[in-house]
Amino acid sequence: MQSCFKLLDCEGYIMATSLSKKVRYLLLLLTLCHMTAVCAFEFGIGTHIANYKESSEFYIQKVKSYGFNSVRDELYWNDVEKQNGVFSIPPNRTKTDHYFQNLQSNNVSSLLVLDYGNNIHTRGGFPSNSQQIAQFASYAAWIAERYKGKVKYYEVWNEWYLGTGISSWFLKKAKPDDAIYFQLIKATSEAIKRIDPGAKIIAGSFNPLKKPEIEWFDNYIDMGVLKYIDGISVHPYSYGNKDIKLRTPEGNISAIDRYEQHLKNKTGENIDLYITEVGYPTNSSKGGVEPELAAQYMVKYTFLAKQRDYIKGIWWYTLMNSADNTSNRESNFGILMHNESEKPSAKCLKQNEQLIAGALTNQKNASSSISCSGQ
Repeated sequence: MQSCFKLLDCEGYIMATSLSKKVRYLLLLLTLCHMTAVCAFEFGIGTHIANYKESSEFYIQKVKSYGFNSVRDELYWNDVEKQNGVFSIPPNRTKTDHYFQNLQSNNVSSLLVLDYGNNIHTRGGFPSNSQQIAQFASYAAWIAERYKGKVKYYEVWNEWYLGTGISSWFLKKAKPDDAIYFQLIKATSEAIKRIDPGAKIIAGSFNPLKKPEIEWFDNYIDMGVLKYIDGISVHPYSYGNKDIKLRTPEGNISAIDRYEQHLKNKTGENIDLYITEVGYPTNSSKGGVEPELAAQYMVKYTFLAKQRDYIKGIWWYTLMNSADNTSNRESNFGILMHNESEKPSAKCLKQNEQLIAGALTNQKNASSSISCSGQ
């Protein structure tokens, strides 16, 4: 089997760095993909379906057109519990509901993030006591009942360590003790497993490239969190890392290899990791990556991740830019522009969907060349 990997930019000219070296490297990588045992791998994309203009069915077909077999999205606690103990899907989340109801029947798995505070119970902040944890678990149970057998993964919170989704006042004045997150994971996992035993529970959503965050989650391992989850979720963003090597796919994945070895040394076990967020922003200001380089990195990183048996999936952040501001980093992680036109990453995925899918599923007849030329 022979494969070559032409790394060209969107205009069709060869990128400035050494093409031949990349071709040889990715030829070897694709060959190795076919030599490994067949195993499930989630090639996913993060979405914010409620914010998009078209129907959920439209975006299900769109993510499939780029070769993704999984999506990650959320259904916030504050959205579905507006009255104490009364759960419902509000009008502004009907598209999200339809999305989670129909992904599986379209051969796309889903990862649903359970997260953030509730205005009734926590004033929008973190759960901080046993009563609020029980209330969060009730929300999780309602979600699990609604999507039983349809949602494959549940992620307990998003970036607890960073305080994502929580107001700065709570982060400064009322961030709970670390033990609260452990109790939240335990209660949520038990609530979901009672209803849908086949669902996979993951938690963490921290950066394994940063020592303070590794040490933070080590505390949860010491508390016994691994008894309540099926894997650890990580967000190994490195686009702004001072160590330039960590910004590359090779350097980033090598750092995750070191973290996985750390877990083995600590626990004596093989622990599954799920990369539930990673991406390369294409903003024009400091920290941004050229769109053509982001396309190259995305494909290379995905294949490197697939080669690790302990990495069970990757969900790229994100499908679409969140705004038209090209200088704002947070607005420019999408593989699509805000107007839904395709960046080089999307074009490369669409052009090579069958070959990439073949490599990710170890199909032995997946040969040909991958071209990111935009032609």
